[in-house]
Order: sequence, then C-alpha cells, then structure tokens
Amino acid sequence: FSASDDDADDNDMTWRRIFVVCCSFANVMMMVASRPRGTALVLRPSHEAALVRDEASRSDVSALRLSQRALALTVIFAPVTLSAWLAVLVPVFRRRVWYKALRWSLGSAGAAFVKWSQWSATRADLFPAALRKELEKLQAAAPTHSWRYSLKAIERATGSSSFLESLEKAPMGSGSIAQVHRGVLRGGRPVAVKIRHPNVAERLALDSRLMVLAATSVDLIAPWLKFAETVAQFSETLAAQARLDVESDHLVEFGRNFKQWRDVRFPKPIFAAPSLLVETFEPGRLVNGWARSPEGPPPPDVGAYLVNRGEDVYLKMLLVDKFMHADLHPGNLLYDGPSRKRAHAPPGKKKRSVALVDAGMAARIDDVESAAFVGLIGALGAADATAAAACLLRFSPSNDAA
Repeated sequence: FSASDDDADDNDMTWRRIFVVCCSFANVMMMVASRPRGTALVLRPSHEAALVRDEASRSDVSALRLSQRALALTVIFAPVTLSAWLAVLVPVFRRRVWYKALRWSLGSAGAAFVKWSQWSATRADLFPAALRKELEKLQAAAPTHSWRYSLKAIERATGSSSFLESLEKAPMGSGSIAQVHRGVLRGGRPVAVKIRHPNVAERLALDSRLMVLAATSVDLIAPWLKFAETVAQFSETLAAQARLDVESDHLVEFGRNFKQWRDVRFPKPIFAAPSLLVETFEPGRLVNGWARSPEGPPPPDVGAYLVNRGEDVYLKMLLVDKFMHADLHPGNLLYDGPSRKRAHAPPGKKKRSVALVDAGMAARIDDVESAAFVGLIGALGAADATAAAACLLRFSPSNDAA
C-alpha cells in the first residue's frame, strides 16, 4: 500500500489483508475469465456465448450510433479532460475536486467504465489512495436508474409485479450492470430483486466497438502491446455479465458446490430473465468501505475470519470445483455475525458467516490453469517474481512456447 496509508490504525493492518487477498484473486481470475478460449465463462459454453451474441446483435452499432456515443462520452469526460492540467499543478484541487469529478464521469459513462473503476479501486500498486477511495464508491454505489424504470422492467420480464408483496423504492446497491432492491414475496419471504440498467446491452456493444477502435489505433503505434486483443477479450467477458439469467446459472452451481458449508452462502435464484433476477435475500454487511467507516475498522478477529475463510473458499474453488467467482471485490462480499465480540459466539448467539454475491462473472479453469494458479500463489508467498511471471504466462495458450 502507498505511503499515505501508513498512518492508519494498527487494527487496519489485518483488515488490509482482506483487500489484498480478495483483489489478488479477483484480478487473476478476471484475466482467466477473459482469455480467448471458449471454456472461459461457462456452464454451457456454446449456449451462453450464443445468448450474449444474440443480444449484442440486436444492438444498433451503425456508424451514426457510434458517432453519437463518441460525442456523448466526449461531453461526459470534458470537465475532467479540460481541468487535467490544473489537477497536475495543484494537488489540493486534484484530491478534493478532480478525483470526485473523475468518479462522476466514469460512473455516468456506462457499465464498461464502472467496471474499470471497480478494478482500479483495488490496485494500490497503480493508483494513489485518494483516487482509490473515490473509485471504491462505484463498487456498490454506481449511478442508479429510476424507480419507474424498475417497475416497468419487472412487469416486462414477468408480466406482472403482483408476485411481490412489497418492494423498497430505494435500491440497496447499484453496480455496473444492475441495481438491487429489497422486496418481499407474497407469503412473506424476503428477496433481492436485481434489475439491469437500461440500454446496457446497447451501450456495451457501442463502447466495446469504440474501445477496440481506439486500441487498434494504439496498436498501430505500439503493436507489441496487443491492446486491441486485450480490450476485445475484456468486452466479451463484460457482455456475458450483462445476462442476469447467466448469473442465475452460476449461482445454482456455486450453491451446489458449497451446499455442505454452513457459514458460506450464495443467493438462491427464484426467477431469472436476461434483465431481471429475483433471488433470496442474504443478510450481512458489505465488506467494502468497512475499514474506513465512521465507527472505525472491525476488530482483528473479524478481519482474520474473513481472510481465512475467504482463502478456504477460493482454494476449494481452485483445487476442487475448478469453477471460480471471478469478480470478488470487497463490494461483492457480505459479512453476517457479531462484529465486536468473540470469534466463537456463545450458545444461542448468531455465528459468523459470509455471503458471496454478484456471480455474473465466473470462470471454469482446467487442470493446467489450476496448477499455474497454485504455483502463482506459492511464488507470491516466496517473493519469487520470476516464478510468478512464469505462472502468469501459463494462463495464455499463446505463451506456450515462451
């Protein structure tokens, strides 16, 4: 972590490990999920890929629409672009004004930019602490759509909203693809209702085309960077995440894999459509931002529990299931249990548990990749950069000859 974080409370040291563990695994798994093999983001590779391509093909990516989208993005990013020189010269302006403006622009630009922001918020090795603190807000509090649109989306997907006894107007959280409302089914069962943002598929298609065009231009100058290939893989992975019915399939498999783990939960799908997912409501507190909350960071035993159990979960995914949650940043992890008490709750008291949500991005890995991942973890633990690099290269078939 950067030197500006060194004055944090001592208890925060254990808490930081949560971010290191979650984000290190998530960053590698995003790379695995976006590799150019058909086995990447799959339960049924051809079926899911066909679903994504079918929806993308219905989006108008004509030259006119591309020009309109490019103009819209130019307007959105104009304030931060025009004031960048001042941000460079005046650190106070950069920290107090420019970073906030950048976060607003990224949040307003659409799913691809929000997803990049979520990733960037985890990269303490690349970005300053003040910027990461701003971008963290997009992990669970991305821009929301209107209440009227939410009701229309539910009725469009199900035919009627009468299956709900109640639905909270204010969303619990909002991400790059969708926002979540808390609701209650007829009969009193609490649920989470995940509703895809408007025009996500169209904007992803347009933004992907624009990013590929920009990356292709960069490749003409520096072909060794292979920006176009990387951007295309990222765009395809993000497009798959836009299908909430695909996320439902992922949740079913994760739930089956962890059925015997009493303190690890995944939401259970109740109804799924491309733009709507109704799932069981999982209680808990988002890990995101907890360390910097007004009440202060949680005690070391809570941080230790989350880190240790998180490692258990990922090792099971890696070594046993070989099917992994590829987007587990702290905004997708819920903690439920005592936060100021002993790790082992007395009889009759609530015990600790974690819930993993937002499983739209998942990766199935093969034996070679699993071995490379284990080798990477060992190399990182041994501070062996050469071995770590060799393991990373093994994730891409194009590097087999290296």
